Amino acid sequence: MATDDIRFNDIENCDELVLAADEAHVWRFPLDKSPIAIPALAATLDLQDQERAARLKDPAARRAFVIAHGVMRYILSIYTKVAPRTLRFGAGEFGKPFLMLDGAPQFNLAHTHARAVLAVTQKVAIGADIETLRDMPDLLRLARDHFSRTEYVHLVSLPQDARMQAFHACWTRKEAYIKALGGGVSIDLKSFDVSLEPGAPAALLSVDGHDAAAREWTLRTFRFGADHVGAVAIAQPGMRIQGLNFPPL
Repeated sequence: MATDDIRFNDIENCDELVLAADEAHVWRFPLDKSPIAIPALAATLDLQDQERAARLKDPAARRAFVIAHGVMRYILSIYTKVAPRTLRFGAGEFGKPFLMLDGAPQFNLAHTHARAVLAVTQKVAIGADIETLRDMPDLLRLARDHFSRTEYVHLVSLPQDARMQAFHACWTRKEAYIKALGGGVSIDLKSFDVSLEPGAPAALLSVDGHDAAAREWTLRTFRFGADHVGAVAIAQPGMRIQGLNFPPL
């Protein structure tokens, strides 16, 4: 486990929760069960999300979508003091959602089929990613196609039994960074380098070959159970990160 993994804790009273300017909150919650009734979560979704959910033919995928977006609304309502069902969202040029509310927090939702995280800051751009750990026969091909030359060389230099963990560490860190930027597929995954060695702290090492730009970021990792890993990237150095479980107890 890397030394900078985010630790998650329960919170007893959401009314006492304070999000400082130099802090991020990262909430985690499962998608294969819900602490809130599914109809109640579905009722918070706007028409666009209701239509997106309806288009999902697989019942498990539809349920996961409703939980992910419904819980997101409940968590954001803690910070905005606006009822979950009345929150309104817009999207940036490349699809990154934002709250249509003056002074609204920055946030990013990431999920797999069974696990989700929501990362929140006061004002600073933030991105999150979570992936299921799994063996992939085409791991090196994917790394060659999507990782920088430096990252690829580091990956292939590792023992074979360490490559799967290192690949997912690299992938989630890169995805968290481009999600924070909000540039989507317009950002070349090979244009920046992240750390990936097992046990090493998460770090953005260079951007377009320059170290200085990389030092303007905070990059941290987390685990969600034994088989899910993720990362959070924040466009400000030295950010503190608090991991929180939903529902708060």
